[in-house]
Amino acid sequence: MKENDLVVPDRQIAWAFLSSCGRLLGEGGILGLLLPSKSVLHNRSQKARAARQQLMGTTPISTVIDLSVLRSSTFATAKAPAVVLIAHNRPAASGHDTDPDLLHVVPRNSPLQRLLDGFVVAQDDIHRVPAGRAAASSEMWQILLWGDLQDHSLISSLKSKFPPLSQIAKSRGWLYSRGFQVKGGCENDAEHLLGMRLVPAEAIEAFRVIDDATERFDHAVLHRPRSEKLFEAPVLLIRRGIRQGRPVAWLSTQDVTFNDSVIGLSGPQEDIDHLRIVSGIVHSSLAQYFHFLTSSSWGAERNYIELGEHFSLPVPALGSDSQPSVLEVVKAIESFGLTSELQDQLDSCVFEAYGLLPEDVDRVTDMVNVTIDHFRRGENSVGVAEPSRKVLDEYRECLIRGIETVFPSTEIEVVFALTPDFYIVASCQVTPPGHSQAGSYSSGTRTADSSSGIGGVLLQAVEHQDQAWSATSTVLQPSLLVLEGDRAHVVKPRETRFWTKTRARSDAGDVMAALAGRGRVSHASS
Repeated sequence: MKENDLVVPDRQIAWAFLSSCGRLLGEGGILGLLLPSKSVLHNRSQKARAARQQLMGTTPISTVIDLSVLRSSTFATAKAPAVVLIAHNRPAASGHDTDPDLLHVVPRNSPLQRLLDGFVVAQDDIHRVPAGRAAASSEMWQILLWGDLQDHSLISSLKSKFPPLSQIAKSRGWLYSRGFQVKGGCENDAEHLLGMRLVPAEAIEAFRVIDDATERFDHAVLHRPRSEKLFEAPVLLIRRGIRQGRPVAWLSTQDVTFNDSVIGLSGPQEDIDHLRIVSGIVHSSLAQYFHFLTSSSWGAERNYIELGEHFSLPVPALGSDSQPSVLEVVKAIESFGLTSELQDQLDSCVFEAYGLLPEDVDRVTDMVNVTIDHFRRGENSVGVAEPSRKVLDEYRECLIRGIETVFPSTEIEVVFALTPDFYIVASCQVTPPGHSQAGSYSSGTRTADSSSGIGGVLLQAVEHQDQAWSATSTVLQPSLLVLEGDRAHVVKPRETRFWTKTRARSDAGDVMAALAGRGRVSHASS
């Protein structure tokens, strides 16, 4: 390793083996390896980042199949989540792309998977990523595990516009650290903490602490006692572990102690309202979205967020015009308790403070309400359930609005049909001004069967895709766009996660491009 200047993080033999295999791969050779995904994809240490960059630069990785999502089901007895790396040393050719795309694939739990007892991959869970972009970003793989490249763009935008919480804390002289550590070999004096209130991590909930679960500190010596100032009020106690699918914190106005399962943020008394604002942001859906897609453990292995990850959260400058509303909502929650209405108000105020666009808000809320629920509950989540009438109505409205942004004078009608094999068809008719519709749709949801013309076309298309992309242990769930005159038919699996408002915005772009390419409608003049 020293002779070849190889970077091997955490003394992982898997990395050393992988690097050696890549160097030995001959022209035209193909290599497939099953490896731990945490160390190969999701570790954020400086050495791990350097090793990934080195791997992408020296080994012709063509496909990454991240199996992390299946750890609790298909690989329930595994000690760690896994990833399959496939390298293909293609012969050099003139004009060959110097930054080829990697294929990133994420199999997921679904009702179809349960029936087939195999791997099911939705077409929306296959991403093409430029190799250079994948190597340069330390968070790309975690984001693609549950999101897409648009999520990567939104997170990159937030990080470029706002400083991390660590920078704000340092500029204001705040102290932040994990709490004391009892065991570890050293015996440092901790008598100054004796008798203080001790708040265990499990006592911390959203904006509150369970009083009956607190106790008194009784350790005379500690391995790492931390600075006394860390335990001085006001201090924001952030639970390192996830509580009911989201990070939680509690602001103490009295001196307290806490162990290293809790992260403390302590500041002077005059900054207590600033700490309240930080608490509000920590509890927001935006912070939930950010941490879920950027944490090296949450969503991939274990349900916790590390100290550095909490303090990497982008935060608007404290004292900005939009933040008094955040403070008002937090004070209301402290007085009356957290309700769904106050959570909605808090989210709205935080979205405003960050200047999120409507499509960004939809992306965040879809991630929180559908994707994180899918991560938490697997096959029992709302994400894999059949979409409700409300979900489909919201999809229809968002799809129509998306098309109207480019074709504002057209008549647009969207209806849904169910196929007998796990799919929903959203049929969209776009009629240019001065043209009559080819045939009016009836409202509601109907069934597409082989007796109707379009039903037969759609069923054949789905059947063809299923046959073309299925194997004994793996099935691809296709997402199709079928054109029929001035109608576009969007065909996707009958699961809520494919029919969100975020998906509708993306589908609207595909429908517009397809119809414009066929010359069925004309773009609005600039």
